Amino acid sequence: MRQKGPLYIFFLLIIWSCLPGHSKAELVSKGVVNILLEKLQQGEPVKLDGTWEFYWKQLVSPDSLSSGHSFSEKPEMVNIPAYWTEYSVNGKSLPGSGYATYHARLKIAGADGDTLSLLVPIFDSAFELFIDGKLRYKNGRVGTSFGSSVPRYRPGHIQFIAGKQPVDIVIQVSNFHHRRGGFWKPLYLGTPGSVALQARKHNHLIFAALIFLITFGVFYSIFAFYYREEKSLLYFSLSLWFVVLRSLANDNFLINDLFTPSWTWLIRIEYLSTFLALMFFNWYYYYFYRNQAFYAWNRLVTYITVFCSLGILFLPVRIFAYSLFIFYALVFFSGILIFYFSLKLTGRKVAFARYHLIGISLILVIILHDILVANAFEVHYGEYLMKYGFVVFIYIETAIMLKRFVMTIRNERKLTSESEAVNANLESLVNERTEEINQKRVEIENKNRSISEQNKRLKEDVVSRNRLFSIIAHDLRSPLAVFVQVMELMDGDELDDSSRRELRKEMKVSARSLVGLVDNLLVWGRSRNNQVQYELKRHSLNKILKNSIEQLEQTAQSKSIALTLDLTQEYEAVIDSNSIQLAVRNLVSNAIKFTPEGGSIKVFVRSVADNRLEIHVKDDGIGINEEDLQKLRQGIEFTSAGTNNEKGTGLGLQLCREIAHQNKGELEIWSKPGEGSDFVMSVHSYVKHSI
Repeated sequence: MRQKGPLYIFFLLIIWSCLPGHSKAELVSKGVVNILLEKLQQGEPVKLDGTWEFYWKQLVSPDSLSSGHSFSEKPEMVNIPAYWTEYSVNGKSLPGSGYATYHARLKIAGADGDTLSLLVPIFDSAFELFIDGKLRYKNGRVGTSFGSSVPRYRPGHIQFIAGKQPVDIVIQVSNFHHRRGGFWKPLYLGTPGSVALQARKHNHLIFAALIFLITFGVFYSIFAFYYREEKSLLYFSLSLWFVVLRSLANDNFLINDLFTPSWTWLIRIEYLSTFLALMFFNWYYYYFYRNQAFYAWNRLVTYITVFCSLGILFLPVRIFAYSLFIFYALVFFSGILIFYFSLKLTGRKVAFARYHLIGISLILVIILHDILVANAFEVHYGEYLMKYGFVVFIYIETAIMLKRFVMTIRNERKLTSESEAVNANLESLVNERTEEINQKRVEIENKNRSISEQNKRLKEDVVSRNRLFSIIAHDLRSPLAVFVQVMELMDGDELDDSSRRELRKEMKVSARSLVGLVDNLLVWGRSRNNQVQYELKRHSLNKILKNSIEQLEQTAQSKSIALTLDLTQEYEAVIDSNSIQLAVRNLVSNAIKFTPEGGSIKVFVRSVADNRLEIHVKDDGIGINEEDLQKLRQGIEFTSAGTNNEKGTGLGLQLCREIAHQNKGELEIWSKPGEGSDFVMSVHSYVKHSI
């Protein structure tokens, strides 16, 4: 019997939502309204529903339909409000696209210069409203084709003077952008005060509902953020936000007060929020009860929503508007499944299932009501109720959530008291075991730390050894091979003195390269074992640079490179002379390697702030691309062949960087492909302190 009660309530709500409106009485009969001014002044605004004159495929001039004129063509008489797809002309149903003129004549008994007001709804999808031949209100631009018609939605109200003569209302409507067009919402007539009051009441209800929904949207979003394991809160808050967005886009179109979207995007927002609100509501229900039987349906709803959303985003309105039929099907089957599962869980006495059944029944009935309103059916309440239904539903859900949290707190307190009793007996035993475990843990950590350090040293030794073998195998072999080849050539008799001199020059270059390589290897190998001693003293930087340049002049000449040393004054620095000389040789050698024949290399010193000197080795060579430059700045070493395919070890810049740091300085690299490079090593200048 308990299970039948919710069913009775559910079906009673459905019947109520489908009842005809309480103001169904039709005032307009064959295009004429007869009403007493006294009735308008003493009561609420009345709907101008009934049978209006209708001229299909005609934008009839308002003057030709006013009092005292007669229009030659006989009009159709159609029911208002309704989409014109529900009409037939000459036995043929009308399409959704087209244009037409509506006409009604108001005969207000007792009026003599009295001010009345019209509450104007929206028309699909553009209209112009004339009173006694004068244009009084419009939305968009009425046209006779897709290109000449401009849709727009913005309801409002206007005032006019009613006298003894009848008042003619002419409404020209065109629709080429939506699925269907026409006069589908009622037009209200009343005094300015009653119309303004009704508009205010309606707006106040909308604002109150929206403020409530937004407040609880923030509330549930905060809860979802801090209580992330409860996904039902997240999906409920998302569903709530999309209901808010839908209400902004189709209830008096308040979204236009925030910003001004185009008519197309207004419809896109309405349709997208409608689909997404349903999808997230379904996932909310699933995660609240973890009903696996509902999971497959939710996945299907999600796929369909994504598909329809893509269509809504990229297709024109007149095409994606048909997606509402898909939405109606999703609502129908989702409603049946949710109601069925809720009823089933209620029968099993699952916690909160009965409350959910009441709230979900209400939401389903309201969705049915809103579908009827959207399709121009005259039902008990002729406006959208979704926002109000969600207000009631939120109250129910909030009560459920608070009760769940209260029950959770009670259970936690109960478990806490029980665990405290158990912990009291186990505390001493746990402390003993913990002490033993801590001692073992410390021993294991010490052993692991020792093993880790040993492994690190072994890996470094292996890497250093492999690199050393690689250098010996590849880079030391090349200069030695050159020596052997040159000596074999010089032993021959076919060489003249000039050729022998060239060979001797080549041998010198190879020898210097070999000496530099050996120096780098020795310093690098010793630095790996912390055997290099740096002694920072006062030295003549000019002398060190001259010695370094002289050792590489022959190598530069062999590539026809102009190697110059530009010193404008005597520079003294606090440095280790041997290491700085090695670093400068490496930088100059590297510049020679990547400078083509006929290029130039300039070495100079520049004083900078904080008593520092910068040693510049600047060339106009091939430069370094941005990717390799970033690697060098990050200390990632790599090798590449020079302009004459010179070999390299990849140790040079690494040594220079280490030497710069040991001399309390830095190494910076600036380069542009095709323009050259500038290697800058900074050191401390010698400053004589006075006593």
